[in-house]
Amino acid sequence: QGFPGVWESLICRTLFIDKTMEKGVNEEGVEQIIILGAGYDARFFRLECFRLGKNMTLIEVDQAEVQSRKIGILRKIGVVEGNSDSEIQSLSAKNVEITPEMRTKFGKGFKKLNLKGENYAANSTKQTVHFCPCDFQTQSLESQLKKIPSFSSNKKTIFVLEGLTQYVDKNSLA
Repeated sequence: QGFPGVWESLICRTLFIDKTMEKGVNEEGVEQIIILGAGYDARFFRLECFRLGKNMTLIEVDQAEVQSRKIGILRKIGVVEGNSDSEIQSLSAKNVEITPEMRTKFGKGFKKLNLKGENYAANSTKQTVHFCPCDFQTQSLESQLKKIPSFSSNKKTIFVLEGLTQYVDKNSLA
């Protein structure tokens, strides 16, 4: 309440980024999306444009510890399958049908992830979300991205940088 309009501004920002990504994928031939400082963002798991069987490279960049926690949460609710929680690597991501039982079990977590009770499984295909660990203060984004086998600097790409700059030293973003 002390900051009127902040909540609405965040909603507008999220909606703008979502719509830009959908337009890029559906209309402009974008082949690769990289979310910098992805944190607990769930776009790759909730937006329809990533469930249409297009050959996309989807990369989430963040600190290894954050990614490990996120992968654990996603595995718990059945969104990803793969290796141990301690390994940060590409995981096969699937779109999950959120059942009433899952809603009861995990409660408010679905609202936080912005997932709805729709049946995503009906027309979905598996996509791979690549988790690219990077500490922007000490590592080069370019060198970390080159470790992702399907990354290409020649693909038409959208970079998303949402709510990250206040956490990273100005010199690290140069």
